[in-house]
Amino acid sequence: MVQYCSTVRKLLDLKAADFFPKPKIDSTGLEIRFRRPQPAAAHEEAFFFNLVGAAFGQRRKMLRNALTSGRLPVDADRVIEGLHAAGIAGDRRAETLSVAEFVRLSNTITDRVKERGGAVER
Repeated sequence: MVQYCSTVRKLLDLKAADFFPKPKIDSTGLEIRFRRPQPAAAHEEAFFFNLVGAAFGQRRKMLRNALTSGRLPVDADRVIEGLHAAGIAGDRRAETLSVAEFVRLSNTITDRVKERGGAVER
């Protein structure tokens, strides 16, 4: 979701020993620059964010299973149809998709739902 709204650049690595009290992990400093408009905008941003959240909410599951678990305001058949029409294999995992692929999937599903007179809002 951050990559959709911004550009992210790594600035520096920070060792745990650099802090007091010392945390259990090292850290990384990032620069996040928000941008408008998006290079490839989702037709329905609320649905796009729901879609990404559902995909990463169960990120070790295949997309087909994560997206048909009832967390989206569309039925499972529309999700499966959308994956196929967008050219995205349902057996992929969320972390393997690019931002552009998530946008394409979101737009494909919302366009198909609207073609049938439905809505994608929750």
